[in-house]
Amino acid sequence: MAGAREVAFVCRLKQDTYIQLPGQNYQSLKSLALKPGMKWYLPTIKLTKVKEFGQGAVVGYWRRKYRGKQEKEAWYLLTNLPSASAALTAYKRRSGLEAMFRDCKRLFVKRK
Repeated sequence: MAGAREVAFVCRLKQDTYIQLPGQNYQSLKSLALKPGMKWYLPTIKLTKVKEFGQGAVVGYWRRKYRGKQEKEAWYLLTNLPSASAALTAYKRRSGLEAMFRDCKRLFVKRK
């Protein structure tokens, strides 16, 4: 199709989602043993064991302990962006926007 563009996306996955790496059996994301302070990028995976969703890249990220606080769980992100850094930047922006909208909504509801 002339003029068609690819839409960039980043979606969070549950840790019990199954993926298949090339030449391997399906495995759950939680079985990949991501630990605090780690980040990885798996560029070509198949998603879901039961009903194959398609191919994409998966980013695993667990923020290291910061100012005495530790995140409770890792992020697993499905994306078509070219790197872990690009996907994380996009997802963090989305998280910030959601927090801002939530705060604005609270302020608006209180004023009514």
